[in-house]
Amino acid sequence: MSITRDPAHRGSAPLILHVTEAMGGGLEDAVNDFVRSAPGYRHALLYTRRGAFGTAEQRPGLVEVIDAGRGVRSLRRVYGSTVRRLAPDVIHLHSAWAGLIGRLQTRGPRSAPIVYSPHSYFFDRRDLSAPARLTARLLERVLSARTDLTAAVSPFEAETARRLGSGAEYIPNIARLPRDLRWAGGTGAKEVVLVGRVTAQKDPAFLLAMLPHLDADVRLTWVGAGDAATEDRLRAAGVRVTGWVPRSECLTLMASADAYLHTAAWEGSPITLLEAAVLGVPVVARAIPALDSLGFDPRLRTPRAVALALTELLAGGVAPVAPSAPSPQEQADAIGRAYARVLRGPLRSEQPVPVPVPVSVEPTATRSSVRRPEEGVPAGRSRS
Repeated sequence: MSITRDPAHRGSAPLILHVTEAMGGGLEDAVNDFVRSAPGYRHALLYTRRGAFGTAEQRPGLVEVIDAGRGVRSLRRVYGSTVRRLAPDVIHLHSAWAGLIGRLQTRGPRSAPIVYSPHSYFFDRRDLSAPARLTARLLERVLSARTDLTAAVSPFEAETARRLGSGAEYIPNIARLPRDLRWAGGTGAKEVVLVGRVTAQKDPAFLLAMLPHLDADVRLTWVGAGDAATEDRLRAAGVRVTGWVPRSECLTLMASADAYLHTAAWEGSPITLLEAAVLGVPVVARAIPALDSLGFDPRLRTPRAVALALTELLAGGVAPVAPSAPSPQEQADAIGRAYARVLRGPLRSEQPVPVPVPVSVEPTATRSSVRRPEEGVPAGRSRS
């Protein structure tokens, strides 16, 4: 375990302890954005790393960063002692295992309020058996009684939380991208990019089922890595698999593509889709409940339907319905409401709550719709 402290962020503002067992990829982006969008609070981070996926070297705005190593057991071993040492005013748990550990270990009248962000509920996984998903749902219903607030990243996730018995606030994910990187208008060579881990969640089997319905000259590039056997099947079918590349290279690949394709079987609120919206890359996204609630086309549920929509787009047609990207200020407002909601009770320190002054967040990513290719709006990519 390693601990990094930043004395520049000491103060009397309420302390938010973020906890996750899945630091890396899109979840890392989401956690970092939550911190940036709530500058009126102090933030600390306790995390374990997810598999082989790397994490960022710099995390601005954090009082303390605790790297517990790898694996759920490592997180469970240090969670209690970290909470006792830091005595946070709010504990914000991110993802399934952190949500389980934190809500089981944190109890008692002097415990800090618990905010939980599932980033897609465990029972929404489509690679689990029906009994396993039912068991996970029943467990989540029990744990909801130990949850002061669910900070959901999609309206679908917020509604699911309420049905489980938890209060909920919808806090949109956002995309923060270089201002000078925008879509170049496409190559005309039918270049299509997908981004993410090559695992069941992103559903490469769905992409393979699309191939018979696509023109032979469509060029597919999957930016990411994962299961080696699945990567081999994709390559054998003519899909280029890049492996993990630097974020700048990933963004460049998206910015030069004719379309961004998303085939995931379940999601919270994928950062890559928001990046495409900000950059202007036309998007074709498989319809799933979370994306339906965010405003994506709900008709694209089968490999054939998605393939036909992509074919129409590449032939010069319009992109399917897609939402605009929320702004950093919208996220900041939502996070402010959520933390204020749980801090209405007494702090663990039993001191008055310093009310953070509303802060305008730098508009790194403005509201920008996914537009028709013929409008010539610029656009580009990042991690999922």
